[in-house]
Amino acid sequence: MDKKFLEKLILKPDPYLKVWVWFYTQSDSEGVFTSQVSFVLSRYKITRTTFQRILDFGCKWNESGMRVERKWNGNILELKWLGIESGTSVESEWNESGMSEEPEKKKRAPRTTKKESDKLYPLMVEEYNIFCKERLGMGAKMNALQGKSMKNIIAYLTHQVLLKYEKSSDIVDVEDSVLKAWKFILKNWALISSYYSDQVKLNQIDSNLPNILSQLKNNSKNKRDEKFAHTADEIANTSFE
Repeated sequence: MDKKFLEKLILKPDPYLKVWVWFYTQSDSEGVFTSQVSFVLSRYKITRTTFQRILDFGCKWNESGMRVERKWNGNILELKWLGIESGTSVESEWNESGMSEEPEKKKRAPRTTKKESDKLYPLMVEEYNIFCKERLGMGAKMNALQGKSMKNIIAYLTHQVLLKYEKSSDIVDVEDSVLKAWKFILKNWALISSYYSDQVKLNQIDSNLPNILSQLKNNSKNKRDEKFAHTADEIANTSFE
């Protein structure tokens, strides 16, 4: 994001500037931003049509060489800054005193990268496989749909972790937090109502995840074991909009 682009944004209605600044500040060290579209609409109280216009405006901007690649798949939006001709790196960010620092020196919650997600995926599938064996007496059945649903679950839980720590200067292991949240969900499946608990395919869990987390939030206070108490507290204090 550069000065010329900001000058153009200021001339647009308020949501344009707020949304694109949020996109940029929440992108990871590789210049990738991922979020649920419904969350953005709720956060900035805009319609889907308005959001589409805001997105088109920024993605088409290239006077100074800024290029943004977009992937909008269902409810998941991914943006990637492809670089700026002036040589400014998306990896450089401003600290509180206004000085630029490199990613490895930043004192803020880390963002998950594609490499981290690739490492997390098999661990999440392994926990789900254990869950299926214990609950159904057979291993998990994985195919393209179930694999895509697992990636959506990872993206959703990752977003919740990042949202919780977006204003914190603490160093947070996002990957570990997502895996702990997934373990907590599966281990406490008995706290979920039968309507949702009977739907154990990953595409069903992906679709029901906000409702599942809401039930766990309300039912976990007096029924969680000590090992997962910290994770339960994190879920209970997270806003699932």
